[in-house]
Amino acid sequence: MRHTARMSERVAQGRIVLIGSGEIGPSMAPMHRALVASLPARSTPPSLVALDGSYDFQTNRAEMGEKIAVFFRSKVGVPTTVVGLPETERPGADLAPTAFSATLAALDAANILFLGPGSPSRALFRWAGTPIVDRLVSRIHAGATLITSSAAAAASGESAIPVYEIYKAGLPAHWLTGLNLVGTLLGNLTLFWVIGRIAQNQEKEKLREIQRLQQGYLEMAQRESARMKKYAEMEG
Repeated sequence: MRHTARMSERVAQGRIVLIGSGEIGPSMAPMHRALVASLPARSTPPSLVALDGSYDFQTNRAEMGEKIAVFFRSKVGVPTTVVGLPETERPGADLAPTAFSATLAALDAANILFLGPGSPSRALFRWAGTPIVDRLVSRIHAGATLITSSAAAAASGESAIPVYEIYKAGLPAHWLTGLNLVGTLLGNLTLFWVIGRIAQNQEKEKLREIQRLQQGYLEMAQRESARMKKYAEMEG
């Protein structure tokens, strides 16, 4: 299942693209290049900014940022900058307004915005209630493309699942209040599981492989929905 959501021309010129996983895998490069090629014309060349808040608690934070930057520079051909917030032990909403200056300036300068891997709850911890959310929405209205994937995609809806807390720490199943980027832009939509398309000139076997993956993700989403409903009934 794939969703690339384009805003109404009357409302906005940009897009929000949600990817379930594999966002910087080799097979995704054609999709990213297609997104770059279809950006609205502007006086300066395309550029991408990636926010690291969803994984800035990890010990490999710098390595992850570099991996993302190298992929987009070498495989997609777009200048890429990775930016983050200071004071990683604090919620983003508790930071001083000046702490957001560099991030907001980077978002304003780029026309491709990337939020990616890590933890959905961490993404909320660092971005919810901050000027970043409103700036992402305003940049889409101005024509930018926002790509959210993995943890960030899970956090982009009205509700978000705390994956690590439930499946690794063993906490009861529950929902967190999401960033609601999708709902703000498109209405009452919560979460998409997205698999990026492959280029049309790729061989049929790869297309069949992608279709099998799409079906697998759809079935997984259906199982998770049923499981969460069961847990909710048990908790009730």
